[in-house]
Amino acid sequence: MRDAIASVRPDVLTFRLRQLGVVDVRPELAQLNCPLLYLRARRDRLVPAMCGARVVATGTRRSLIDVDTGHLIVQSRPVESAQHVDDFIRTLA
Repeated sequence: MRDAIASVRPDVLTFRLRQLGVVDVRPELAQLNCPLLYLRARRDRLVPAMCGARVVATGTRRSLIDVDTGHLIVQSRPVESAQHVDDFIRTLA
């Protein structure tokens, strides 16, 4: 995870963190008519847990799965993340 964070310029990282407080795409998400999987990090210190709940509440066919890790879910838990995505896709068949 440190390598992933270190690969991002500090000004870009700062910009991304600031955007968390001002970007709200729930209206756009509500218009999506497709299944959506939200992997939420249980120990995320950057994105509040309520963000996942809000995304899932935007419509039907939304799933939320908590993963026991920090912010960079796919980087820190690649096999588990892939399994969750695979399981989600299988439920759609």
